[in-house]
Amino acid sequence: MLFAAAIFFASMIGITSLFYMKYLELRRERVRTSTFKEMADGYALNLKQLLARSRSEAAKSVPIAVLIVRLAVREFALQSAALLQFGERKAHQLADMLSHKHHFERRETRSDFLRQVGEHPFRSAINTNGAMTSAEAPRPLDLSTVSTVPSAAVISSVPTSSKPKSRRKRTAAEVGNKREAVKLSERDGSTG
Repeated sequence: MLFAAAIFFASMIGITSLFYMKYLELRRERVRTSTFKEMADGYALNLKQLLARSRSEAAKSVPIAVLIVRLAVREFALQSAALLQFGERKAHQLADMLSHKHHFERRETRSDFLRQVGEHPFRSAINTNGAMTSAEAPRPLDLSTVSTVPSAAVISSVPTSSKPKSRRKRTAAEVGNKREAVKLSERDGSTG
């Protein structure tokens, strides 16, 4: 910001000094730097002609410039993707290094229920390729045994039995003191 302000004020002082020199020349009716002005005018005219000729050349270079910019953007995208993939690999390596489960090995479960479920053979009705096997496929209904004449349906009332309310066991953390926890564990027949 400071640099831009310095350039602005230097330019403003330069333009003001040029106008002051022009004012002095008109007032005294005498040109001081005629050779410098003629040389600067020659450079300005040459630059103007160069710009006029370069318009046609610039029109030809636009497609080339677009191609170069497109290739540069593509290369930038590819390099960015490669850099991000490298960062992803390093992040995974760091996470594996810091994780307490880096070398995770499954151990024997402590739950009896989970052991029993694990030992139970699991047979699915769907084969591994998604098709049902012939032994496991459901059989179609045999409609020949069904009578077409409706018979009087006997509706029996099913007694609704409510489950007995079971008292929830309180854990030692819920109980809060050790004596009560020991009494509860003795009463329930569990240890711990």
